[in-house]
Amino acid sequence: MPRLPVAPPVVAPLLALVASLAPACDETSRVSRAPDGPPRTDADRDMLEGLDGVLDLLEQVRERDFLHPVVAGCYDKDQLREYLTTQMDEMQPPEVTAAQSRAFIAWGYLPEGTDLRELSLQALTHAVGGFYDWKSQHLYCMTTEVGLLSQYVVIHESMHALQDQHEGLEGYALNAEVMADDDRWLARSAVVEGEATFVTNVMLGRHGDELLQVDDVSPGEIAKAALGELAATQSMPGILADSMTFPYIQGERFVTAVFEAGGWEAVDRLYTDPPTSSEQILHPEKYLARRREEPVPIEAPELLPLLGEGWDMVYANTAGEMSYQLLMKHVGDPGDAFRAADGWGGDAYRLYGHDEHGDLLQVVWVGDDEDEAVELQDALVRLLERNAGAGERLHRPEPDAWPVQARLTDDAGHTRELLRREDSVVVWLRGLPAGVDGEALVEASLP
Repeated sequence: MPRLPVAPPVVAPLLALVASLAPACDETSRVSRAPDGPPRTDADRDMLEGLDGVLDLLEQVRERDFLHPVVAGCYDKDQLREYLTTQMDEMQPPEVTAAQSRAFIAWGYLPEGTDLRELSLQALTHAVGGFYDWKSQHLYCMTTEVGLLSQYVVIHESMHALQDQHEGLEGYALNAEVMADDDRWLARSAVVEGEATFVTNVMLGRHGDELLQVDDVSPGEIAKAALGELAATQSMPGILADSMTFPYIQGERFVTAVFEAGGWEAVDRLYTDPPTSSEQILHPEKYLARRREEPVPIEAPELLPLLGEGWDMVYANTAGEMSYQLLMKHVGDPGDAFRAADGWGGDAYRLYGHDEHGDLLQVVWVGDDEDEAVELQDALVRLLERNAGAGERLHRPEPDAWPVQARLTDDAGHTRELLRREDSVVVWLRGLPAGVDGEALVEASLP
C-alpha cells in the first residue's frame, strides 16, 4: 500500500513530525531561543533550561558532538496547526494527497469518503508534542505540563538535531527520488526515527533516574501509548495508527540489530548505504546479509489503452511488505498478517479513475518464490470472502485449473474483483466496472 497504508503517503512525510522535542535557554548555553516560540509556562522554561544538559548526555551516549548551537522554542496548538498545514502542502500538493486518499480507499485501508489530508492534520495537531524542523533546523516543543512523554520527546527531538547536523536529514529523506517511492521513503524514515528512539531508550536506561526520574521503559512503549491514546480519542483508523508508529517501533528494532552487528560505525553507514524497503526494516538480517536481499524491480503495466475513453491514471506507487502486513491485519484475516506478507519480493500498483465508473485498482506483486505467491493469494481470497458485500459471491480457484484465479461477482453477475496467480506473480484488480474485460486486463497486468 502507499505511504500511509500502511504507510501511506501524505502521512509518511509527516511521520517525522509525530514525535516531540524540547528547546533551550540562556545566553551562555549552546542553546538559543527561537524568536517565534517564547516560553509561556514554568514547564516551558524548565524544558528550555534543561536542554543544555540533554545535549551533553546525548553526545556521551551517541559518541558524537553537536557541530553548532541548537535553536529551540515552544509552540501552541494554533501555531502547530499552521505549521503542519504549510509543511504538508509544501511536501505534497493537496491534489496528490487527494489522489492518495482515493488509493487508500480503493485498497480498503480507509473508509469511503475519508479526507486523508484533514485526517492527518487533525491527528498530528493532537498527537505532536513537539518537532524538529529540518528546514529551519529549529526545535519546537508544545506548551504543556511536563510529563514523561514531553521529557521523552525532548531527548528524541534533540537527537534529530544531532542527526541533522551530521547527516543532513532533508536531503536524506525528503529528496524527490526517495519521496517518489512510498516504501523506500518509509525505510529511510525508519532509520531516522528508529535511531532517535534507540538512542533515547539507551539514554533513559543509563540516566533516567537522575535526569527524568522515570522507571524502565521498553522500546517504543511511549510512542505507542501516545498514538494509542490518539487513536482512541480521535477515532483514528487502527491501520493509520500502526503505519504512523512503524518508523519508531520497527525502526528502533532495526537500528538495534544494526548496532549490535557493528556499533555506531554500522549505524552511521545507514545514512550512506540506507535500507531500500520496509522488508529490510522488518527483517534486519536481509539488510545485514553479505548478499543483501533487495526489492525486485517491477512495474504495473499501464492499462489505459485497454480501458478506453474517460479513464485517467490517478496514482501509482509501491506498497511494500509493511503495507501487505497491515492490510491483512486490519482488512483481511489477522492470522495472515506475517505469514502472507513476509514472502514479498516486490510490488507496484496503479489507480485509475472514471467519472461514471469510479476507481479501479491494479496491483502486481512478486514473491520470493511460488510457494510465497500461493500464500499471498490464499490470504487475499480470505480477504475477499471476509469483505464481500450483500449480493456478492466469491468464486474460489478451481482445483487443477490454470491460470489459478478467484473472482468476486456482484448480484448481477459482473466481476468486481479478479485475483490471478501465475508462478510467483499475483495480480489483483479491484473495482472492475460492468462491461470491462477483466480477463484482458489481468493478462495485460502480468509483467
